[in-house]
Order: sequence, then C-alpha cells, then structure tokens
Amino acid sequence: MAAAGQKKKMKKSVLNYRPAQLSIQKNNWEVTYYTINPSTNVLVRKRIKLNHIESKVTRRQYAFELIRSINQKLAEGWNPFIEDEAPRSFELFIEATQNYIVVKTKELRESSIKTYISTIKIFSEWLSKKFDIQKLYIYSIDNTVAQDFMHYLYVKRNLSERKYNGFRSDLTTLWNWFVENGYSKSNVFSKIKKKREREKDREVIDDHLLDYIFDYLKNNDIYFYAISCLCYYGLMRPTEILQLKKDYIDMQNNVLILPANITKSGKKRIVTMSQKLKDAFLNMNIDSIPKNYYIFSNMFLPGTTKLTSKAISRKWERLRDKINIPKNCKFYSLKDTGIVKMLKVGIPPNVVRDQAGHQDLHTTNIYIKMISNGANQDIIDKM
Repeated sequence: MAAAGQKKKMKKSVLNYRPAQLSIQKNNWEVTYYTINPSTNVLVRKRIKLNHIESKVTRRQYAFELIRSINQKLAEGWNPFIEDEAPRSFELFIEATQNYIVVKTKELRESSIKTYISTIKIFSEWLSKKFDIQKLYIYSIDNTVAQDFMHYLYVKRNLSERKYNGFRSDLTTLWNWFVENGYSKSNVFSKIKKKREREKDREVIDDHLLDYIFDYLKNNDIYFYAISCLCYYGLMRPTEILQLKKDYIDMQNNVLILPANITKSGKKRIVTMSQKLKDAFLNMNIDSIPKNYYIFSNMFLPGTTKLTSKAISRKWERLRDKINIPKNCKFYSLKDTGIVKMLKVGIPPNVVRDQAGHQDLHTTNIYIKMISNGANQDIIDKM
C-alpha cells in the first residue's frame, strides 16, 4: 500500500513539473525545467541562461546549486507562474500572518488587534487539521479552502450569523492586505456572501427594576454604581469604561473626552455627563485619583492595571445572583435601556447616536422600533 501511494505521489509530481537539469548545446549553457501554467494547465519550459558566467568551473558549480534549489522548490509545490502574479505567494502562511499582525499593531487599537489574532488562531487551527501548516504556502489557500472553512464555522461550530459575518470580515481584510502586499493575486474570501443577521434580542430593563439595581449599588458599591451609570447615562461600552482615565474627565464642562484609541469606531468621542453620572464620580472622590490611573482597576478601584471586559460581566453575574435580578438582564442591557429612555424623552436620534458612538443612524433607529409598539395617537387624531 505504501509503495502504491508513493507511485501515485510521484506520478502527480511528474504531471505538475519536470525537474531542472543542465543543458549544454554548442557552448550555450542553460538550466531548463518544465512547470504547469495554471491558466492553460499545460507544461511550459523555463530556461535560465548561464553564459554570462565566464569561468566554466564556476558556471558548472553555479548550475548544480541552482538545479538543486529549483528542484527542491518544485517538489514543495513552487510555481514560477504564480510567483510572477504574486511575488510573495510562496511565503509561508504563518510568516505572512505574523507580518500582518506586526503592521496592524501600529495602526489599530488593541481590542481590534486581539480580534484579528483570535480569528487567525482559529483559522490556523482548522488549517492544521487539513495541511502541514508549518509548510503551508499562501498560494495553497484558494477559494475552496476559504469556503470550506466558512462552512465549518457556520455548520460545525454553529456560529450565529453575526459571528459568521465577523469572521468573514476579518479574513476578507486579511486577504486584502495579502493582495496589496503581493502575497496573493486575489482575495479568496471576497466571493463569500454575508449571512442575513437576525435582529438582536435586546432586553430593556423596566423602571422599577432599574431603580432597584441603582439603589442597591449606590448604597453598597459606589465604584460599580459609577460603572453602571457610565453604561446607562454615558452609553459607553465595557471596554471603553475600563480604559477610562482621570485625564479624560472634564467635570467643569460636563463631558468625557474619549480618545480614538479606546473607542470602537477608532474616532474621538465626546460623551455628555448627566448630573447623576457626575454625582457618581463625586461619590468616588474623583479629584483625588492620579491623572495616569485607570478609574477602574483591580477590585474596580483606581489603579494602574487595565482590566478586561470579562471582569465587568463576571461582577454583574455575581450581583444578579445576589440581589435576584432576572438572568435575561445583562450588563449591556443598561446601555440598551439608556438609549430607549433617551429616545422616549425626546432626545433627537442624532444626539443619541453620538452619545452611544454608533457609526450611523441606522443602528440608533433600531431602538426607535422598541418604543413604538402601540397605536400612534397622531394617526388616530389626524387621519
């Protein structure tokens, strides 16, 4: 069986290329080899002339070293036609993705880099089950490989449409960079269509429960109370809250100035502080915190260590169990509830959009549907 398998492998190699050899005709020295032209699927001869090397001894030594190098590359799958279209396509996938992360680390915020690293790690683990990833070249990953991986995510890992689209977006961005930098001639993920996403199940906290939560925190945990106020009144995300520093807070002008490197959009954002949010900061004795400290660090006290968003979700889960909050009430429900409340009291959608850091009004308008479930009195009265 092993011998038969070896013969089959050798036969495939012969079909894909013919090894390099030295040809000397009428004192014309050249190294010749044949390789497949992918566009025609026909073996084509390639020639490298050596007459420019004057010494015949040196010429012969160079020829043998060149033959050895070419044949090793051909055996590993190298194809000069592919290399002509994408000069770096014969580079290893592992090395190319490492280069990508190095470049993007200088351009993107930390949370975005972590997302790309996670996506590449999951893709690499899947590739490792199909190929010898230590010898996997960029050109070997084609449209079929891309489609198989996305099918694996959706069917085998049972990802939601939103997470599926997130992977697709990350890998499309990666391959765009490969194309721009000569690693690939085309984007193998560009033809994969996005999945239609189901509307998010947003849980709005009713006024009675919200008062109960805030009253408990205000009397028992002033630091997590301030964090909850930032989510509800400031419409800030957990990752933004935990990167907040004293320098970003302008109590005199009632604003938080979020630098571009901590926001989801990557753009500077101004968050207006309501009086209750300001009071939450004052209860913490905000003026005594050093400027370079994170407002919420270990144990959610001011400090120099930056926490991850999981710290907030774990704390919320413990709080939920302790004071008997319904399980469908998540920490992020505070932000959803804050958006709905602002729209209900008549704050213009564009103002809510800016406070929440939404990219456009489409996202904000989703919440408008949540406050218009009943009959419209204007239509009843005027029509």
